[in-house]
Amino acid sequence: MSKLLDRLPAWSKTIDPKYQQNYTGLESLAFEFTTLLPEARRAEVQAYSTQYCFPRFDLEKASGLYLLLRIVFELPSQYPRHLTQVFGGWLHPSIGAETPDFDLSWPVKIETDTDIVKIERFQGYSGKGYNAIGEYDYFVAHFPLRQKETLKKLIVR
Repeated sequence: MSKLLDRLPAWSKTIDPKYQQNYTGLESLAFEFTTLLPEARRAEVQAYSTQYCFPRFDLEKASGLYLLLRIVFELPSQYPRHLTQVFGGWLHPSIGAETPDFDLSWPVKIETDTDIVKIERFQGYSGKGYNAIGEYDYFVAHFPLRQKETLKKLIVR
């Protein structure tokens, strides 16, 4: 396994309101990830998932991959709940909400006019490990990767 995904930030640490995560380099990591061939991207996620997400679960490492997938894929903030699949116990604002839609992009919000990426704080996790490879395969089957030109312009805050 290459060390590409080992550079992911520990998003889960942001549950502490005093903790300030430095996301510097996340844009370039996302860009680098999308330049890999599809088979290599999947192999990266599979290897990382096996090591940190399931069956052994390292919350800090897993949370970084959860975040990265929401940057590299163009995910809707309003997706029909009945078509949504979840792959881990992330405490998410759409869970339990009485709306017909699910925010697949959470915790990532990209301001399209400024290319600024805002990342909401981690809210918690409950349950067993994160099926990151299942989520990756679901995203590949249903959503496009962000354009490399778009990733180059992003500014993560």
